[in-house]
Amino acid sequence: VARAQTTPIRVGFPAPLTGPYSTEAQDQVRCAELAVKEFNDGGGFNGRKAELLVRDTKLNAGEAATRALELIEKEKVDFVVGSLSAATQLSINAVCRDRKILFNSISQSDAINEVKDWSMYTFHEALNPHLTAGAVARYAFPRFGKKVVYLTADYAYGHEMVRGFQRAGQAMGVQMLADIRHPIGTADFSAFLPRIQALKPDILVLNNFGRDQLNAVKQATDFGLKSTMKIITPILLYTARMAGGPEAFEGVVGGTSYYWGLEDKVPTAKAFNDKYRKAYGGGVPSDYGALGYAGVRSVLQAVRDSK
Repeated sequence: VARAQTTPIRVGFPAPLTGPYSTEAQDQVRCAELAVKEFNDGGGFNGRKAELLVRDTKLNAGEAATRALELIEKEKVDFVVGSLSAATQLSINAVCRDRKILFNSISQSDAINEVKDWSMYTFHEALNPHLTAGAVARYAFPRFGKKVVYLTADYAYGHEMVRGFQRAGQAMGVQMLADIRHPIGTADFSAFLPRIQALKPDILVLNNFGRDQLNAVKQATDFGLKSTMKIITPILLYTARMAGGPEAFEGVVGGTSYYWGLEDKVPTAKAFNDKYRKAYGGGVPSDYGALGYAGVRSVLQAVRDSK
């Protein structure tokens, strides 16, 4: 008992630190570290401090499972938070579920909430594609038109976003002209753009993420697609906008799970932003960074609340 009272509360944090989602993942780590510091500065739990153990999933399901297993069996973590990809979170969840370790996922997924992947150890901090796509669809389709082309990352996240848009669009008479799919990590979208232009949609929906979204938006802008169609995306990434600049993202419409400007109306958002500014040179947290903070903070708060 005495030893248990002195050991740290260990939180494993698998994230794709390399690959096309690395920028978003790194901000998740920064924000997760803020949540740990906040917990420790507040005295921890009965004198026990928290510790964050970060591992790189390399955006690969097998690698994610291996890192999760390493965190549980070698590092003896108490909880796991993270993933940032529908491609990895289900494999992490399976490892945690089988070993009865609480997992709080912080990437968008429909499947993580469904019966086959559910367990009493499974939690999900992020939104899910069905709700995200539905919210953006109900805003965009009545305003911008009913003929739609999807440019979709070819894995669960992209597929689930398309499904959400289609379901929301059915009641509005929206017509899908094409669902054009691309691999994660696509650098050159030039092969897709003439086909999209030839289809003459009212709306082009970009169902992709990270560097893929940045490349798609910049190349669609350069190709002149904005002159004939509206570009929307279910998640309009803060990190992509910062990297791509205002010109590339001018006129693009999308949803977000967190916007730093909430600080003008929400005191807790200002407190979070101020901690980030102090720690990281005056910047503000990204939307997916906020999920890293919330995902770890909610687990540590539950430790205190449940004693």
